[in-house]
Amino acid sequence: MVTGSPAIHGLVLLGTDRIHAVHMATFAAPYDYQAVMRVTGKAEQYRAARQRFGTSAALTVLPNPGLSFEDATRKEGFAAELFLGHFAKGGEPLGGMTIRIGKVLQYRALTPPGPSEAAAALSYDHFGGVEIFMSHRLTARPDFDQVLTAQLVSDDFFPVPPAPQEPEQVATVTLPDRPNDLTGRLRPGDRVKAADHELRILAEVYLEADDLA
Repeated sequence: MVTGSPAIHGLVLLGTDRIHAVHMATFAAPYDYQAVMRVTGKAEQYRAARQRFGTSAALTVLPNPGLSFEDATRKEGFAAELFLGHFAKGGEPLGGMTIRIGKVLQYRALTPPGPSEAAAALSYDHFGGVEIFMSHRLTARPDFDQVLTAQLVSDDFFPVPPAPQEPEQVATVTLPDRPNDLTGRLRPGDRVKAADHELRILAEVYLEADDLA
């Protein structure tokens, strides 16, 4: 449930056929929450950039300052500037676009962690259907924000299973044998078990640690 007055810091946009948005969280209010959303509408500017720069390019959007989460999810959408790369760290501006949020798949506030949360194992939320994405689950400072693309894999004898129906919320996978820091993060080529299937990491789309130090 969304509480308080959270605001949109920025969004990482993902996907080609179905577009998803991941909130670029910090531990400072009013941006102290993680969220995954589906984006609706034509989004021609974004689709042209994705076609030009590829499926693993970091495409971020900067909304108008002070835009609240509640206002961002209204059906009329909101204006934002599209960037190749991080909008605040040398990203290349690509022009304005309108973002329309179709459905919020996840919202979790980054409340001050207890001892067990601060020592939590490395975890990722994964979402999508044909196109699969993963985002690192934030716990406590210092931390890192990471967004990845992934795909279903199979063994040498059986074909890749059909893509699952896109769920209405994210799922979480935990990797207890890896440190929950930059050294232990998932990297392209890694494989992880997620429910009854296996995922291979394809690309690291976004990585940010300074804003979460």
